[in-house]
Amino acid sequence: MKRGFVEGKTTGPKGTDNNKPLAQTGGLESAGQEHAGLGPDWHVAAFLYATFDVDLHTDGPGHMKLSYGVVKEAGNLDGFVPKKLQCTELDATRLDHPDDITIQTTIPTQWADIEQHTAAERQDSWCDAVLDAATKREIFSQPGFPRPVPRPSTPAHRIAPAGAKGLGVFATRNIKGGELILGERPLLMTPAHIPPMSTNIPNHFTLQQLALAKMADWEIYLEQFVKRMLPDRYEKFMSLANSHQHDGSGEILGRIRTNAFRMSCFRYLRKTRDGPYSVVCDESSRFNHSCRPNATHHFDPESFSMSIYAARDIRVGEEMCVSYVSDCTSYEKRRENLAPYGIECTCEACEDHVVSDARRSEIIPFRMPDSQVDPEAELRRYLSQILLIEKEGLECSDQYVQNHAGVAIVALGLGKKGLARKYNARLVQLAKRPDVIDPDVLLAIAMASMMAT
Repeated sequence: MKRGFVEGKTTGPKGTDNNKPLAQTGGLESAGQEHAGLGPDWHVAAFLYATFDVDLHTDGPGHMKLSYGVVKEAGNLDGFVPKKLQCTELDATRLDHPDDITIQTTIPTQWADIEQHTAAERQDSWCDAVLDAATKREIFSQPGFPRPVPRPSTPAHRIAPAGAKGLGVFATRNIKGGELILGERPLLMTPAHIPPMSTNIPNHFTLQQLALAKMADWEIYLEQFVKRMLPDRYEKFMSLANSHQHDGSGEILGRIRTNAFRMSCFRYLRKTRDGPYSVVCDESSRFNHSCRPNATHHFDPESFSMSIYAARDIRVGEEMCVSYVSDCTSYEKRRENLAPYGIECTCEACEDHVVSDARRSEIIPFRMPDSQVDPEAELRRYLSQILLIEKEGLECSDQYVQNHAGVAIVALGLGKKGLARKYNARLVQLAKRPDVIDPDVLLAIAMASMMAT
């Protein structure tokens, strides 16, 4: 039997009674009659929720920017009673449900008895997901899905105390730029925005109260959702930090808001709302922020996994950080975007932000060599961009890898084979990061590899 909330076969976190029927374990009303008479090998996906009605009043704040910090109205919503959700169990192997049906399932599909899976499948584990049927069909229909989760041949990291930041991730050996640090399947996948959920919200509520009510509704949904998780996965999720304890988010939503990566390769309710998804990971979500990160992340749809790569060479013992904000944004914009995390960054770029902002403003989008421009001038442009990016510690950016491609191509055209070999070798190493591969980079590698011999 595939894992799901079937009477007498549920799986929940430690402390729950896994032999309780659905209505007791999940606190929900089960449709219960659709699978009468089905045999013990029947497959279950999870739940179809019939309460996702959309109307102007309840759907408005779906894309509002949620509050953070201390919100006085949180927990004081007189007249609001969260709505109980109806659920129906679905066959896990089916991919033909209507596009806009929202379901809970595991990615990939998991048996109730996980011992029936191979050791490799158990190591990769499963992501518990809230998604629409169209997204599930898109994920499961990829050729070769699910591929094994990529991992480094030699372990490269450990999680340890990082001073005032709490826990952090540190290198256990020297790591080359472009090298894979870790790969893992996410713990959870949910829509990045609160979905439209029909609730009994009083008409006199302010927009702030309306948003808080939607958050309260969503938290109830998420509470029963995480009860699907395997015990060890649930414990890993609940051990993550929560920087949204006083804004009405709740224990589950707060952890998602604190630790989630935005994932745009799949879209939730593409035809109507078209929003991104978020994924929360065990170890990847432990990476702290830096405005000069030495690591970058990439989501691979075919293995349905998050990978962390070195953006530049990292020394053993060094803390590894990713950026929570866009690469070349200004100091003030970064401060604004980091505020919901409760972060006041003190990296060198923030400490000397006037000089840093000036340099970042000179980093421009990459363009391929222009045959109408003096090649020596083109070469100087690429080399100066690489130097600027290195001074700002933004080797994680696409432009860093792309400018290496520019140097390799122009140096070959000028007959400077030694320079071309040097930057082609660096380019090949950096291009191990799948997040920056584009046709221009691939072309440069191919050309340089053929000609710089």
